[in-house]
Amino acid sequence: MAQSRGRQHQNNGSTYPRHPLGKRSLAFTLNLKRRHLNREQRRELIAESLKSDPQLSNREHARRTGAHQTTVGTVRKEMVEDGQVSQMRHLNRK
Repeated sequence: MAQSRGRQHQNNGSTYPRHPLGKRSLAFTLNLKRRHLNREQRRELIAESLKSDPQLSNREHARRTGAHQTTVGTVRKEMVEDGQVSQMRHLNRK
C-alpha cells in the first residue's frame, strides 16, 4: 500500500520545512526563484506582495520578493500616493 509523502516523512521522523511567515510568503519566495523577472515585472511582484499583506514591513516584503528594501519602500510610497495601499503608522516586524 502506497503511503503519501507526508506520512512517509512522519514515519521517518523528518518534517517538511515551514516558512516562518506562512504559506503566502513561501509561495512568493518559491515562485520568484523559478522566474527570470525584468525590472518592471519585479516591481509588479512587489506591488502584489504589498497589496496582499500591507501590514508587513518593507524589509519583509524585500525578503519575500528578492528586492532591496529601499525599492520596496519606493513602490509602497507610489502606491500610497495613488491610493492603492493605505499608509500604515506601525508596520508588523516579523
